[in-house]
Amino acid sequence: MKNKKRKGSVAAESDEVVEDLGRVIQKHTLFFDKLIELIPAKFYLPTDDKEKPWFQGLSKVAKAEAKKETKENIKKSRRDRLDPDKSSATTLDFLKESLGKEKVDDSDGVHDRSVTYEELRQRLHRKFEEFRAGRNLLSRSMLTLPQLE
Repeated sequence: MKNKKRKGSVAAESDEVVEDLGRVIQKHTLFFDKLIELIPAKFYLPTDDKEKPWFQGLSKVAKAEAKKETKENIKKSRRDRLDPDKSSATTLDFLKESLGKEKVDDSDGVHDRSVTYEELRQRLHRKFEEFRAGRNLLSRSMLTLPQLE
């Protein structure tokens, strides 16, 4: 009789533990979502090559135009960021936009650079063989060097 009561109470306790665990997980999820929103998206989302301020190899005129465009973009983004009328986009919004752009890009053209799993394995094994061959040549050359006394 006592065993039946114990089994019932153990089942009730385990249900409570599962519910408590679910609440804890939900709280942690909300906490991490808020933490992610505090970190600016530029630190962990990929940027376009156009946005990078790298002007090496350009002519003076092209550099000047690129710098001017970059400065204008910075000013525009500051105005947008500080404008109270515009809704502030969260990192999740930026991520969704970038994923949407990638889907549109993927649907527009077929990837010519698609590679199969087997081709990747063959490339990897070829690289391993090249490294092994280089290592063997290096060790042989070390053996044939005259010893200095």
